[in-house]
Amino acid sequence: MSWIEEWVKPGMIALDIGANHGSYTSQLLQAVGPTGRVIAIEPQPTLAPALEAIGATVLRLAAWDYDGAGLLHLGEQSEHASLIEANVLAPTHVALPVRMARLDTLYERGELPAQIDAMKLDTQGAEPAIIRGATRVLREQRPVLFLEIWREGLAQAGSSVEELCEDLSVLGYQPPAAAPDCWTLLREHANREHGHGSIDVLLVPSERRAA
Repeated sequence: MSWIEEWVKPGMIALDIGANHGSYTSQLLQAVGPTGRVIAIEPQPTLAPALEAIGATVLRLAAWDYDGAGLLHLGEQSEHASLIEANVLAPTHVALPVRMARLDTLYERGELPAQIDAMKLDTQGAEPAIIRGATRVLREQRPVLFLEIWREGLAQAGSSVEELCEDLSVLGYQPPAAAPDCWTLLREHANREHGHGSIDVLLVPSERRAA
């Protein structure tokens, strides 16, 4: 998690979207220190108490590209979960009703703070929908982004690596490396992964990208 050491500093505010058991949440809490804050967005009700116990503010909902209600599909023998049933890494046994919300709506209603410095997304293929629902947050707050890119999970959600890269480029996000073909390399890498093979990618606002 070297990206946290480099980009997340004391006093910052970070969002952990798809916090699950909180492995990233705990690292983010350590990085922001007592003057910062970590908001964990996690729709699985059984996981929220442990996240709160380590000091995170928990929003018990699923980030998406609309506001309303949806179903969270849970794995039968694991705590893998997804809004896209095909992306649960185990046979599913139940679908829980959950609140769905755009990050922009939460921001506009004051459920998210005015300062957001970093966002981590690991949401089993829901990343493009979350980005679509967070365009105002990303344009105004310019947090660094750390996200999982899972080619087959994106396809099951009706998207693609190329579409996700294009959406992020339009919003002014790039990998931090200065190579002019960085997006091409990212697509090629992500598209080589099969099954649940995925890659983790750090993206930064273009104005903060190294020359």
